[in-house]
Amino acid sequence: MPTKRSAPLRVPARFIVVLGGTNGRDGRLSSMCVRRLRCALALYARVSGREAVAFVLTGGHGAHFNTAPHPHWWYLRRWLLRHGVSAEHIRFAVDSSRTPEDAQLTGLALRGLKPGRLDLVTSDFHAGRVQVVFARFLPGWRRVLHRSPCLCRFSANRQRELRAHEKHRVRAYRSAGVPELSSTAMRGRVIDLVRVPPSGAPSSRNRRRRLPGR
Repeated sequence: MPTKRSAPLRVPARFIVVLGGTNGRDGRLSSMCVRRLRCALALYARVSGREAVAFVLTGGHGAHFNTAPHPHWWYLRRWLLRHGVSAEHIRFAVDSSRTPEDAQLTGLALRGLKPGRLDLVTSDFHAGRVQVVFARFLPGWRRVLHRSPCLCRFSANRQRELRAHEKHRVRAYRSAGVPELSSTAMRGRVIDLVRVPPSGAPSSRNRRRRLPGR
């Protein structure tokens, strides 16, 4: 397990992006989310002492994944802190509600940084869609997918449903393009976590206001 004595954060050339999942009304993370976080934690433990690395956490509120008081990323952050990740290494959160928003808002968070490596952590069935949308919004970064095992925990029928859903989404993105948020819709949806205490909730002054074209 990583310790609080991880290497101090410099301008990272490597980011671990944890794709959000679901949580209950009490903030309890789903088992799928926890598996993604464990995958991200193992990666962090391997690299944090050797190079500058930081997290980007995705997920805000939505009827289909989070109706708890805090944004989804807040619960991801709490889990990582409780498992030994240094607060200074959890760098950005994005208030997203769909996979394309995860990618577009992550691109906004990292805008202006020299492209490096992106470690994209998601579930195995979701990886194809993540690959397509992050290639669209972060083309200059070296993107490495990390697939947390998930499909094997479902029934055969549910596995087929998930695969079909993901294939449908990928085909739609490739034929009609990946949906994009407007500049107005992106306003205030990237949070600089260096400015948010680990026990605190985000406020408007902690949100990064830089928009494309400004």
